[in-house]
Amino acid sequence: MIPKSFQIMGFTIKIQITDDIDDHSDGRYVGAQEKIDIRPVSSKLTSDYQEQIFWHEAVHCILQMQSYDKLDKDEAFVDRIAQCLWQIDKTRKPK
Repeated sequence: MIPKSFQIMGFTIKIQITDDIDDHSDGRYVGAQEKIDIRPVSSKLTSDYQEQIFWHEAVHCILQMQSYDKLDKDEAFVDRIAQCLWQIDKTRKPK
């Protein structure tokens, strides 16, 4: 499930579902605006994939806030961590 917002390091990051994203991307983190934009669910984008995009952009947010610039530019690394976080979130069991 994608939250409407989350807090990290004293900032509130808002999540916006929008088609107003570059054609080559399904999501983006905009640090200067403290937001994550993600494309809406469609015939080309499932809800599971949308959640994975959220985690991918959340990893970018974390890395940028921690000044890990080299890792932030490593899309394969970001995607691997995001996939792990998505799976943890998707399979967690309530107490």
